[in-house]
Amino acid sequence: MYRRILRRTLALPLRVRALVAILVALAVGAGLVASAGSALADGYSTPISVSTTGACIDTGSGGGAWLAPCNGSNTQNWQIEPTPWAAGPQVYLLQNAGTGACLAMTGTPPDGQTTAVSTAPCGDPNLALEEQWWGQGVFGFLKFQSFGGNFLTDNGQGGLVASAHWSDPGAPATWIVNVHG
Repeated sequence: MYRRILRRTLALPLRVRALVAILVALAVGAGLVASAGSALADGYSTPISVSTTGACIDTGSGGGAWLAPCNGSNTQNWQIEPTPWAAGPQVYLLQNAGTGACLAMTGTPPDGQTTAVSTAPCGDPNLALEEQWWGQGVFGFLKFQSFGGNFLTDNGQGGLVASAHWSDPGAPATWIVNVHG
């Protein structure tokens, strides 16, 4: 039976076979992009690590946030939750699976400055905008930008900062997220 189908397929003109191959490739590609996008929107728990060192975003009960060697602990797993009040589909809360707190800026950095990043209770009305992060990128390599336009990066000393500019203190970190849960 398969030989018959193969013979019929090979008997098609080259242009038709090329068109079919392109359509199949596009369908597979669209499925990969859709699964990556929907995985982020489903609210699953995953480590988030920086691409340069492989260190994971970690936290504890005191509200701090830092980079540490990945060890699989619950405090290194983050729920990537779509914000219920967001205008677009790519705005997320990064909620820690161990503490339940959300990654948040501790203030808005003045122009050309950075500010610390820590955790705070999710849904705190005083921090609602600072808790929101835009996920920019595809296939698990993301740059996180706050609702106010500040980029999540590392300070080179194991800490996390939000930077008002691409180059202060360095280029925004590229974060690795397992988009398949």
